[in-house]
Amino acid sequence: MKETELYEPVKQLLIDQGFNVKAEIKNIDIFGVKENHVIAVELKTKLSIKLIYQAIDRQKVADQVYIALPKTSVKTRSSSFKNLLYLLRRLELGLIIVDKDRA
Repeated sequence: MKETELYEPVKQLLIDQGFNVKAEIKNIDIFGVKENHVIAVELKTKLSIKLIYQAIDRQKVADQVYIALPKTSVKTRSSSFKNLLYLLRRLELGLIIVDKDRA
């Protein structure tokens, strides 16, 4: 799955939750606003430390920051996935897993 293929499912997820969604604002892949609540989402095809740094940096401008990854790049039953969730929680980052046409 390409990074561009992640956009529509994540955009729709945020729209369904009442967010006004914009793409590529200040190098943020997806920017969502609902009332005074701002969400930033970084779309990537695989996890990297650079992505974690990028997401942490987005916390300067957003109330919540999420990383969106394709389901094919995440092994949800592995211990490394549990460690990833623990790390993301500690850093106050969210995770969106995208499966083909839905997030």
